[in-house]
Amino acid sequence: MAQLTLDLPCEVSREQVRLFVRLHQLETWIREMVYMEMKCNFADAWWAKCEGALRRAGRNRFPARKAMGKDKQHSHMATPENDPLWFTTLDATLAILFDRYLWSLFTPCLTTKTLVQAKFDELKPVRNRTAHARAIHPDDLRRVENILSDLDSGFWKFCTSYNHVRPFIANRQSDPVFRHFADRMGGGYVEVRSGVWAEVANRVGMVMDMGLGYSIRPFSAGPRSERSARGRGVFYRATFSVAHSTGRCFRTADVLTRTEGLHGSLLYIHIDSMEAMITVTIPSKTSTRTVIEILEQFYDACRGGIRGAVKPEAQVEDGDYMRWYDQHTARSVALGAEWPHYVLTPVNPLTFLEPDQPCGFFGSL
Repeated sequence: MAQLTLDLPCEVSREQVRLFVRLHQLETWIREMVYMEMKCNFADAWWAKCEGALRRAGRNRFPARKAMGKDKQHSHMATPENDPLWFTTLDATLAILFDRYLWSLFTPCLTTKTLVQAKFDELKPVRNRTAHARAIHPDDLRRVENILSDLDSGFWKFCTSYNHVRPFIANRQSDPVFRHFADRMGGGYVEVRSGVWAEVANRVGMVMDMGLGYSIRPFSAGPRSERSARGRGVFYRATFSVAHSTGRCFRTADVLTRTEGLHGSLLYIHIDSMEAMITVTIPSKTSTRTVIEILEQFYDACRGGIRGAVKPEAQVEDGDYMRWYDQHTARSVALGAEWPHYVLTPVNPLTFLEPDQPCGFFGSL
């Protein structure tokens, strides 16, 4: 974990701050996991399924939508979040996670329900002390870091499986979404000999390229799911990119604003440091017609949002490259902070961590 350089009040210890940060990490990623698995499996009906779990657990006395409405009443200090899940308590979020009808979605990453419930039972007193500004126990930070260490590989699998992108090859090229956009893609796969496929590219004359693949959540992975890009736990991944040779980029903020009315049907939007790429993921349980309509509107918004680069990469001196890159990244992070959690910036592991990158998900523990 990075060393803290904050000027802390004398009554606040470094251990208290580290403990808060670790708890914040875990709670944030638990919500993200519930969101992704529910939306990938149930598309626009995902929150209705969550509410069903809350009713079964008797956790619907303080409806999340009501809490969200109260937050939006104070427009001068409201957060950008607009998903009800981000207005539930941790106990309510765990009620969804451990629901008898939904737990199977999470078990590939979190092992057995009994084991994970025991970890959160141990965690709750620590979280309550921290949340209510009570004195912490000398072992609280160690307890939380041990739990994070135990869950680390599961969250690594959760994240990297999102970035395990499958190409449209063989009979999957009959997918209606793929067929609709095939002639706008500057790359694709051809069968060079029986059962062997190779990637080919032809981007000559293209100002903007579109790529399309799909991914499968761990719960749905298996021989049957490999035959199709449609169904529960499967999502499309469309990437719009400006041709590198043009030295141009997107007006990313404008693209987000122009497509805001579509965001509720998406899984995530990735924004790029250099504003040269925008990726959109959509649950394939969404109707084919709706998926095509959404991607058409993103295609138009991206194509209409191309502008000249602020400073082409070729003009950056070697010694200034990292500072130039960091400045662009910081602007993308600041833009992402103006939008709900589903707009992912380049520093979010969901935008870059892949199955061939073994690491500690929660950092050094």
